[in-house]
Amino acid sequence: MRALPLLLLVSGCLPLPFAVPPAEVSASVGARVAGAAPPPTNWAGVGTDADTVVRAGLYPAGWNPDWMERPIDLGAGYVAEFGPSGAFTHGGYGEFRFHPWVQERYDTNGPGAWRVVLHLTGDVLYSPVVGTGGGGSVGVSFEGASFVDGDVSQANADGGLIAVAYGEVSYAAGLDFSYRYLPGYSWFGLQVRFRFRMPAAAGVLLVPIWEFL
Repeated sequence: MRALPLLLLVSGCLPLPFAVPPAEVSASVGARVAGAAPPPTNWAGVGTDADTVVRAGLYPAGWNPDWMERPIDLGAGYVAEFGPSGAFTHGGYGEFRFHPWVQERYDTNGPGAWRVVLHLTGDVLYSPVVGTGGGGSVGVSFEGASFVDGDVSQANADGGLIAVAYGEVSYAAGLDFSYRYLPGYSWFGLQVRFRFRMPAAAGVLLVPIWEFL
């Protein structure tokens, strides 16, 4: 085992240890659909209708392999939004999800499920320019999930990883309709949202040495 790092270096890969918590990240990209844009001087930004929301949170129900067909899901975390006219806000969020349709499935990793997801999200937002506000969104998405428990190693001459993981892995895509309120300004938005849920994992990432040359 002590010779493993040397063997990896000889093979052309640099071992980088890592550990990640069980978490979900999502990105929503869309546009303001209603609400007058604020004067750009108020935000010190560039006028645009683009609206991008990034979230990172914890969803504990995904840590139990017996709950793959659960009817609801709860989560909370951090949200950052790059809104219209350069408006930047960030803060915390809580989310309730309901699964009106769940289909059990199995793959090489173990138990899994397909889900239709309806969600309701509440946000507490802070702008360094105009102060504290809030908002929320409703949406629908389609999700594929599986549960990982054990070795997820994969490596070749182009790199890879040697790791163990525990928890749910899922991918989802859907639509969000959102509302935002800040002192003196509010808007509605429509976004496409992509979600990825990762398990708790620890191991070594194998990066080809030529990537650093």
